[in-house]
Amino acid sequence: MKLKKCTLLGITALSLVAGLSTAQTNADAHVTYQSVPRTIRGYYISRPGNSALTITKHQIVTSIPQADWYNWHVRFVTYSNHYYHVHTYQDMGQRYYSTFKLHRYAKNKFTTRGFAYHKVSASTISYFVNHSNPFSVVDN
Repeated sequence: MKLKKCTLLGITALSLVAGLSTAQTNADAHVTYQSVPRTIRGYYISRPGNSALTITKHQIVTSIPQADWYNWHVRFVTYSNHYYHVHTYQDMGQRYYSTFKLHRYAKNKFTTRGFAYHKVSASTISYFVNHSNPFSVVDN
């Protein structure tokens, strides 16, 4: 009887360890890309932030309506747990390095630098950049 209980206990322990090891996920896993992934490329606007982003394969263009824009060249992108860290640089006589931390919380939506952005068409972003009032916080 004692041998049967020890064997049963051993089998239970092994199955528990095997079950925990297969169910465990690696929270530190991340992926590195050499260019921006297709899932986040496109045109984005943030009406409360009154700004626009154009994300292409090798560039991020930040712009403010009826004002200025800045081109950032992508060095590489890391992805982990719904966060894209886009490592960029800008040439202005010398190189300035910056990282855009994009939190993708839904399809075609992310937050960065305190504002929520949503994906729009090329014509919508063109109208937004050329006609929006840079001094209003909320646009219709």
